[in-house]
Amino acid sequence: MLRRAFNHPAWVWILRLDKPCPESRRDKTVLTRLKACHYARLPKGSWILQAREGWSEARLAADRSWVAAEVWRTGRGDSTTPFLSPADFRQALGSWEEQREDFHWPTMPAPCHLAHFRAALQDAFSYTWESENPGAWVGATDGSFDKVTETMGAGATVGMGKTPDKSIWFAVGGALSPLRAEAAALDGLLQETPDNTPLLVLIDCLVLLWILKRWGSLDFWPDPADIPHLDIISSCLQRLRHRTAATRLVKIKGHSGLLLNVRADMLADLGRSSEEVR
Repeated sequence: MLRRAFNHPAWVWILRLDKPCPESRRDKTVLTRLKACHYARLPKGSWILQAREGWSEARLAADRSWVAAEVWRTGRGDSTTPFLSPADFRQALGSWEEQREDFHWPTMPAPCHLAHFRAALQDAFSYTWESENPGAWVGATDGSFDKVTETMGAGATVGMGKTPDKSIWFAVGGALSPLRAEAAALDGLLQETPDNTPLLVLIDCLVLLWILKRWGSLDFWPDPADIPHLDIISSCLQRLRHRTAATRLVKIKGHSGLLLNVRADMLADLGRSSEEVR
């Protein structure tokens, strides 16, 4: 495979895990013999690995590498094209020791393969919501619950760009429950959103959506454990009913690498230690 890459008519970039074993050392010897150019080395623990089930489940979440990784370039690309030096490459590559959002922001317009992949994502609707609803907001909410410290936090974010248009986080008071934290996050976002602005919200709490959907129906019987949180749920309902613009709440799977959900999750954790309590 390495020899085929060397004879390929275009440039071939190789990202390989540098596992300390005879096979890995042999591969590196072959790359050197084929005059492949070593561009960068990423330390152990870098966020560069796609989960095995990532593509089948349409997830963008990355995993940490358990060994160091290397980037090599080989092939027989056009010699007239500008040459990218290893130093310039390393500067553009930056650090991958912390989670990054680079995968979400390719050169626009997005390549057709990425656009096709996005169409199968849980938040695919968010890519067309703004174009179908001029002036619309796209956001996500999440709650954080820690039984050990007996603290709750809520977080919400709005904006599809690299820099969110609005970020909200605060501590949540009352009876300890993940449902209460999730409902508080939605209530906080609705409070900050103009009623005449179209709004799409990504939520990873199915119980909250189920209660909001069935509230007021004759066959709705809340679970006894949810009754102490009806005050904050009632507030969410009142804010939703006061909205005059299109409003859509979409269930997504949490911790699957979706950009807005990741941001909301981080803000919710920050909210648990916030001095502002709602």
